[in-house]
Amino acid sequence: MNLVALIGNLTSDPVAKQTQSGTAMTTFRMAVNTGFKDNKQTAFLHIVTFGKRAETCAKYLAKGRKVCVRGSISTGEYTNNEGRKVYTTDIIADEVEFLSKAEGAGQRTQNDAPQDAPMQEDMLPPGFEAIDEEDQLPF
Repeated sequence: MNLVALIGNLTSDPVAKQTQSGTAMTTFRMAVNTGFKDNKQTAFLHIVTFGKRAETCAKYLAKGRKVCVRGSISTGEYTNNEGRKVYTTDIIADEVEFLSKAEGAGQRTQNDAPQDAPMQEDMLPPGFEAIDEEDQLPF
């Protein structure tokens, strides 16, 4: 079984592209923290989305936004311009949930609400749902 669920923040704005067959594709990187206190580490992961989900992510996501991504791990390899083999690991997102508001969304200013406040249901794009992180913890 190849399943992964991650919560983290985008480290840069998403990049929208199209595949050779014309399907929308959006990629973004996210930082995911693991461990506690002195053992805390951050993993930087490459996320890939396709179709309508890719279009929505390209339109509504931005650097710093907190998201929950569910999908699968995909590995690959290619030869770069210097003739060296490069190995890749990507997360192919089947679901993307927006967990924080975009700057300027709604009537609140950035000083009024914390950066990672959960989004209200009426502010989410179609097909996305907000989650309460405390309800999602396994302990």
